[in-house]
Amino acid sequence: MKSVKALVASIAIVSLMAMLVGTAVMGATVTATVTAANIAISVSSGTIAYGTVLTSQDTVTLGQTQTVTNDGNVAEDFSVAGTDSADWTLGATAGSATYRHDFCAGTSCTPSTPLTTTDQSLATSVAAAGTQDVNFKITVPTSNAGTAQENVNVSITASAS
Repeated sequence: MKSVKALVASIAIVSLMAMLVGTAVMGATVTATVTAANIAISVSSGTIAYGTVLTSQDTVTLGQTQTVTNDGNVAEDFSVAGTDSADWTLGATAGSATYRHDFCAGTSCTPSTPLTTTDQSLATSVAAAGTQDVNFKITVPTSNAGTAQENVNVSITASAS
């Protein structure tokens, strides 16, 4: 009888241990989702045609409006920079073979800011699908090494706010 009791006790102890071990490895699932940040912009119209501008003259007013749209899914900061052309250098003032290219955020801008070849802030914390208008004007060099049409590109970039 003692051996039967010992056997039952042993089976009970093993069963309890199995239940404890089984309980220790039981778990639950956590569902996790993530959306990657998408930084994207578009510029409308994306083209500026200043036409023919005389030496030392500017386009008089800021009238070349472009609309920058946040096509991403997070708030973005917009930056703007100018470039040198084949024959002209971008500068804060027009000079011999140096042109000035101005920008301003919005539609009625006084004063405007000269572009540089490094990024300058255009707008901050623009919401997804939000827009920012930017206007441009140009002052051509006081004397011109080139006589052909110049391409004076502007770069607009976005970064996460």
